[in-house]
Amino acid sequence: MEFLEWIQNVLQSIGDSGWFYVFKVFMAVYVTVLIVDIILVLYLHDSVADIRKQFRGADVTVLKKKDRKQWAQIRSRLSRGTVSQYKLAILEADYILDKGLSHVGYRGANLTEKLENVDTMQFAQIEDIRAAHQLRNAIVHDEHYVIDREQTEKVLDDVEAFLKNIGVLV
Repeated sequence: MEFLEWIQNVLQSIGDSGWFYVFKVFMAVYVTVLIVDIILVLYLHDSVADIRKQFRGADVTVLKKKDRKQWAQIRSRLSRGTVSQYKLAILEADYILDKGLSHVGYRGANLTEKLENVDTMQFAQIEDIRAAHQLRNAIVHDEHYVIDREQTEKVLDDVEAFLKNIGVLV
């Protein structure tokens, strides 16, 4: 009991001292300044970009709203049911793919060069994307090339999955 009473007396005397009161005021001001600093750092610094860097290894932002609308229009071409609409959908998807790869940071004079720079170990579906781009080239170079809805839908699904995988389409 004596020990507990002694501790209570020591704590009571510390609590009643003027120095302890000054210490409490100092700590209150210090904690307030720290909280304000944290808020300012989060406000002034692009912490969202830092989070993207942590998860993706690069600061990748999603495509612009205009591009997402364009992707929805590309998908709507499937419902029209004509070969020309299917071809146009693939050409536009290829354009969005090129834009997306540029956005992520892949460099090249054209999409073929950008796709060559993509590591096959990094993205499992890169061969499907390369095949989709070859199909686009076949459409461009052969005006009589015939494509059906299933082929077009598979290409659009592959491109959409790839764009989501690289983080530029949500």
